[in-house]
Amino acid sequence: MHGLGGLGHLGVQYAKAMGFEVAAVARGAEKEDFARKLGRAHYIDSDKQEAAQVLARRGGARVILATAPSAQAISSIVGGLGIEGCLLVVAAPFEPIQLGQWISFRATDASRAGHREPLPIPPTPWNLQSEWVCMR
Repeated sequence: MHGLGGLGHLGVQYAKAMGFEVAAVARGAEKEDFARKLGRAHYIDSDKQEAAQVLARRGGARVILATAPSAQAISSIVGGLGIEGCLLVVAAPFEPIQLGQWISFRATDASRAGHREPLPIPPTPWNLQSEWVCMR
């Protein structure tokens, strides 16, 4: 869960009820107790740690529900997605989300059959101007 505001606190509760192991990502140690009460299993203080690195060390997130409407914050957490992870942006910012090197495979019929075709890394970051992207 990326953000613990109005949407984020609901997302933590729904994800927990659906059986997910929830990692809450927010700024500030004061939100850790709140996140624990909501049902999170892990808390990542993005003021003190790189959330993407923490998630990647734990094997990557299956889903990142981005509820903080900040393109910079969302761009910084994309690297925490696991293989075939899904980034759901429910509080879309007005600025484009920079995905850069995090998109490394093309979704093709071959990839659905278990074969993947690497994409070249573009010289400039890709801009995402959509409400969701699933890395499949």
